[in-house]
Amino acid sequence: MMKKSELMKATAALALCLAAVGCSHDKDVFDTHAKEKEYESKFNSGVLGGQDIDSRQTWNTTVATDVTVTSDEAGTVKVYTTSPMAANVAPLTTIRIGAGETKTIVVPRPQNVTQLYVARLDEAGFLVEQSLDITEQQSVAFRQTTAQHAAKHAVRRAGLNFDFPDAPAASDFPTDAPADAQPYSYGKTGSIVIENENGNVQPGENAVLYVKGNCRPDLNNAKIWTLYLPQGCTLYVLPGATLTLTDYNGTYSFAQSGVKVYVCPGGKLVSEVKFQMYNTALYNAGEVEVPELDVAGDGLVYNLGTLTVAGQAYGSNAGSALVNNGTLTASDLIVKGSSHFLNDEDGEVTISGKTDVNSTDATWVNRGLYTTGSFAYTAGSAYVINNCRLTVEEDMDIRLGQNDAATFYTDGSVITKTLVLDGPANVSMAANTLFKVTETATVNCSLADYGFHSVATGSDYAVLQAKAILKGRENQRHEVTYDGQLIVDAESHFAQGHDGAGMEEGAFYTLKNGALMANGSTNVSYTIPKAKCNPGYSHGSVVPEPVRYFFYAFEDLGATGDFDFNDVVLGVTAPVNGTSDIYLMAAGGTLPVAIRLDGTIICDDVHAAFGESTDKMVNTFGKVDHEFVKIGTANNVSDPSTLPLSIVVKGASESHEVAAPAVGGTPLMIRVAGNDDGKWFWPTEYTNITKPYSGFGQWGANYSSSTDWYLHPVDAGVVHY
Repeated sequence: MMKKSELMKATAALALCLAAVGCSHDKDVFDTHAKEKEYESKFNSGVLGGQDIDSRQTWNTTVATDVTVTSDEAGTVKVYTTSPMAANVAPLTTIRIGAGETKTIVVPRPQNVTQLYVARLDEAGFLVEQSLDITEQQSVAFRQTTAQHAAKHAVRRAGLNFDFPDAPAASDFPTDAPADAQPYSYGKTGSIVIENENGNVQPGENAVLYVKGNCRPDLNNAKIWTLYLPQGCTLYVLPGATLTLTDYNGTYSFAQSGVKVYVCPGGKLVSEVKFQMYNTALYNAGEVEVPELDVAGDGLVYNLGTLTVAGQAYGSNAGSALVNNGTLTASDLIVKGSSHFLNDEDGEVTISGKTDVNSTDATWVNRGLYTTGSFAYTAGSAYVINNCRLTVEEDMDIRLGQNDAATFYTDGSVITKTLVLDGPANVSMAANTLFKVTETATVNCSLADYGFHSVATGSDYAVLQAKAILKGRENQRHEVTYDGQLIVDAESHFAQGHDGAGMEEGAFYTLKNGALMANGSTNVSYTIPKAKCNPGYSHGSVVPEPVRYFFYAFEDLGATGDFDFNDVVLGVTAPVNGTSDIYLMAAGGTLPVAIRLDGTIICDDVHAAFGESTDKMVNTFGKVDHEFVKIGTANNVSDPSTLPLSIVVKGASESHEVAAPAVGGTPLMIRVAGNDDGKWFWPTEYTNITKPYSGFGQWGANYSSSTDWYLHPVDAGVVHY
């Protein structure tokens, strides 16, 4: 039995066949010229309300805009209509850019958009953005990004109890010995060359030594110093040289006042025994390999290259400092004896075992990437600060005394497998920082107002995310306080309540000053963008960046009065490095139709591409019932809304092609930019486009008005997906 909708269509088609020369179901009698004339007449009355088409009208909601981008760093440039820092929005275009390169990008800008956001993602995924009002400027420059990173994740130097030294300059690392350097001899001063030395070495005070070749100062394992630098000496391990140290008592120590050791790029220092810098300084821009590292007294180790410690690395005294701005690996890092540690912005630290910060005055600051097996912060130092990304592969343990100044501060991100927050312990979080516990967080804050505190303001939040948050003890009055603009997103969380002994309701956890439980009754929606210092966060699940589509919507002239622009709907993805994919999204006509790209057939028949017969309408009755079909790829794309796409409508004795209309002409094809989610919702079958999109006709008659008509559909008249 014929359905009502099918009967209506058949009746309408029969009436049209009687009234016009052509008919969509009579493929032998199809007068294209007559159809076009009839369509033009009906379009002006049925769509424009009797108005004329604006002579400027392109029937394309996209305008190509040139934007010039300069970047000091290599990376990826994306252009958006909304800040990607504020929303998960589909980019208009994506390109690669080289270090120091300037590129002019053709941006397919929606006609109604004048504010663009140009984002540059560096190789580590750190995102910086600039807004661009295209009515005032057409260029942006990403410069001095390292300084921008430092500003965003700056160490609170004013709050530290130690002033970390500046990095050595490149000029501090010579590439060769000076021409007047003399061969080594015992007690010699001035500039000295040590080349392929394998005996005892002991120059005079204030000597400057240049190591070449493979040097292993070792006098037949005699119980004397194998390399002894008196006070004031400076030693350079030159490029291509290797200096190997050993000692009979199991520790090699540079310990004389004023001694400085420089390992130049391409140079290598190896110690076969425990290595100590005591009141002396080591600057490494090459390679250093030691079994154990002790930075003692006022000693300094400043690593710009590769520092490999097979066992523990630790500081021992209040004046000692270990600074990493290269690659540091060790089995353990122990910050004790009020010593000081800094992993700077370009630093990457991997500790296979434990990180232990256990002094009341110790300093531990991370401004780069830091990965450790476990992390213990005890004894209540006020100078434990994470400014970038800390990854704890197993257990993180924070146990502090009753000291308001003692807090684990982060304005980057922390990712740990488990967490124990015990005693009167605090975690302080800046805006848009993430503290993620992949398994269980156990909280046992024994006093009121201790726990997680957000210092975010305005519309920003910090996020505590955990698989499960457990209470440390039963019947304890103060388990944890969530304070400030903090989102607590846990798959499971212990219940609020009391122990029946006079405690107030909600004693086990407290929400203060705007804190939210994401999985509670409050509907929380929040996103933190992915960056170098943050893996990103989206409430509920990780939401991938949506794809922006640019739509081509056709009428096939099979009927001349419905104006639903769904006989064929194509979607072209926003270009990524000049490449766009072409998708078939709907086929609302009942004529055989092929698709061409620049004159070449890329789809023989739209219905067959969906696996349906010609008379079957696809994805035009309110919802999508067939997946979209990729039918081709276009290369060298700058503006995906102006591809030479057309459809060929096939009759038994005649075919006709529908392509982009002339400016100011009557459209059989319109081109529509997707919204920030990348989507446009085309009209349902038999629905005049002006019903769901009331501004379409106004835009057609006046190209400067209702330019955002496609963003505001009446839901009942469009296809949803």
